[in-house]
Amino acid sequence: MVISGDVNRSYTIEELHSLLGNTSFPPRQHDLCEAMYDERQLLEEFTRLAGILRACGGRFFSGDASLWSELEAQRRERAQSEEDKRALLLSEQAFHRQNWQHVVSILEPMAARLSKAATARHSYAKKKLKNTT
Repeated sequence: MVISGDVNRSYTIEELHSLLGNTSFPPRQHDLCEAMYDERQLLEEFTRLAGILRACGGRFFSGDASLWSELEAQRRERAQSEEDKRALLLSEQAFHRQNWQHVVSILEPMAARLSKAATARHSYAKKKLKNTT
């Protein structure tokens, strides 16, 4: 299910639900493809989705204009988190290959967001790189 504030921005009900942050999204009870052929299953899924939207959609239904900027910020944060995870994995691989330049180039742009372990890996790679020049 998708909600939208205008034609240029749309968000899933899962994204709206996650703004509440206090519970996981309720799982489907039925496969939607199979439910298309079973009126009871389809009604149960629509009822489930309507309940979720009633529970988390207060700001949407009240026309809260700040909702859209919060949804967009949440989307950007999730994208950044996924990008960081990929970069950390690549940096670990480069570290094991002792490719210090690659480790530094991967971790340098995200230095402020690094965990203790990644910060140590970054520092070590910088030190090794400095010693080889």
